[in-house]
Amino acid sequence: MLLIIAGKISAQVPQAFNYQAVARDASGNILKSQTIGIKLLIHQGSSSGTIVYSETHASTTNQFGLFTLSIGQGTPLGAAFSTISWSTGNYWIQVQMNTNGGTTYTDMGTSQLLSVPYAMYAANSGTAGVTGPTGPTGLPGTPGATGPIGPTGATGPLVIGTTGQTLRNDGSNWVANSFLYNDGTHVGIGTTSPNTSLHVSGNSPTYIEVENTTALSQAGIIFRNPSRQWDIINFISNSDRLGFYDATAGKERLCINGPNGYVGIGIIPTHTLDVAGDAHISGAIYDGSVSAGAAGNVLTSTGTSTQWASPLPISYSIKKALDTIIVSTTLTQGTITQLLQLTGVPAGTYAVNFSSPLSNDAVSSDGLNIAWAITTNNSTPMFPDDGAASSFIPATGWAVQYPFGESGYSEVTLSSTGTIELKVTYYGTVTTGIVYTAGTTYLRAVKVN
Repeated sequence: MLLIIAGKISAQVPQAFNYQAVARDASGNILKSQTIGIKLLIHQGSSSGTIVYSETHASTTNQFGLFTLSIGQGTPLGAAFSTISWSTGNYWIQVQMNTNGGTTYTDMGTSQLLSVPYAMYAANSGTAGVTGPTGPTGLPGTPGATGPIGPTGATGPLVIGTTGQTLRNDGSNWVANSFLYNDGTHVGIGTTSPNTSLHVSGNSPTYIEVENTTALSQAGIIFRNPSRQWDIINFISNSDRLGFYDATAGKERLCINGPNGYVGIGIIPTHTLDVAGDAHISGAIYDGSVSAGAAGNVLTSTGTSTQWASPLPISYSIKKALDTIIVSTTLTQGTITQLLQLTGVPAGTYAVNFSSPLSNDAVSSDGLNIAWAITTNNSTPMFPDDGAASSFIPATGWAVQYPFGESGYSEVTLSSTGTIELKVTYYGTVTTGIVYTAGTTYLRAVKVN
């Protein structure tokens, strides 16, 4: 930190004198408009002599780093300023500073007080004597020379107009007219009855022009009240666009691109209309053929335009190439096997279809009955009552790698978001071979209500 004393120390009576300086940091930079803490110490006899007085100040520098103190009117740290006996010797002043306005100070140096504080000497050096008699009046002096002629007084009014008129020069004379009208509160351009701070009126195309003649520079209008500021700005330097800028929030809320006319709400647009965030539309939306569509229609793309169309059914499906054993000598009849499950299905009524191909791996002399069921939320079906389909293979119908299976339909209702499953079981006795899924098993639920 560096403190450069650049001001003056002048006598002040009673019991104070001025001190003025410029505050700088350790790099020599001026500390502008900053609160600083100052501690002043007065030494008697030498720069390291006895401290006879000390005080502190909190001060704020101006835009040039300058601050001014009255020594003797700070916060004393001991004896009063008035106790200093200025007649008993030489004095030095030591200055300390805290650049952040705190109370931990850094020494700035010590310098001798010369003649200035001794103006106080007469205030406390002793008792004044008796006033002497008034001396004789002196002789009159020689009259001084006549002073110069004073300046000419101000010229009177150029033109006497009427209330609210303003003056303009027509090239030859000053004239008063009402095109620019000022009633003391409102200003009118083209009107003598302005009802706002600035009222512009005309009977032909009327414009307000804001121009910045510097290349790649912005031009705009600012609207401000105590709680918010809005700017309408031509962002030439960015992308030649007109923006509506919320200066309080630091966000561009709406912009129009100059080259293509694209409009962006909350975003710089790359399409005719770009919206960042949610949109609420209370009226109709028209498609490419200027049709508002019918109730329940959905807006679809044709690839080059849009059109309203009837909605496609809402459906959920799953398919999978399974290799799951359904029947074997080790799998007890009546065992329920889940083949597929739809998850996250919203509430509603659904028409459910399935396809489940099966095959065997060996000849069997046993008849076999296989049943499928559609369940919700992983409930346990009761066969055959809950069966959606069944397939019976008689003992005489088996052959090695004999393909069989079933497709079926069922209607289910979910009261809340849940699951839909395809499950299968078998009845009968198998002494040889197994039955397993062979191919792609498919499950689809179409919402009907």
